[in-house]
Amino acid sequence: MKYVSLVLGILFVTMAFAAGAPKKKELEVSSESTTFLNNSAQVILPPDLAFGFDREFYEEFLVLSWNIQPGYFLYRNKVAVVCGDNEVNLNLPIGKPWQDEVFGEVSILEGEIEARVNTIRKRSDCRISYQGCSSAGYCYPPVTLPL
Repeated sequence: MKYVSLVLGILFVTMAFAAGAPKKKELEVSSESTTFLNNSAQVILPPDLAFGFDREFYEEFLVLSWNIQPGYFLYRNKVAVVCGDNEVNLNLPIGKPWQDEVFGEVSILEGEIEARVNTIRKRSDCRISYQGCSSAGYCYPPVTLPL
């Protein structure tokens, strides 16, 4: 009888916890596990997906490209290539005027952007940096990558 009471007690406690446990559907994680929410509950992409940066080296030049997703933009004046201590001149598109709450009147880049750099070959001391935002108001910290 002692064991029956013990088993019934454990069964009762287990059922009580199971009733309060979240249902399987509540535990499912979104397949967008690399995204997060901003204050307005809009899904925000990680910077590598939002800005889609790529680079391609050729014998005489380097091509930098971004595939910026709709609803995102880069600050034109925050895009820079530095080799050693020297900033490399980039021939970026003019961009679109934008009144920014923090930076004031700036130019932004949207959509597919490409810049050709003629004076650079593949070097280990070169890096690119850029910064952008979502139009929903989330701004990313600067991204810096080796070239």
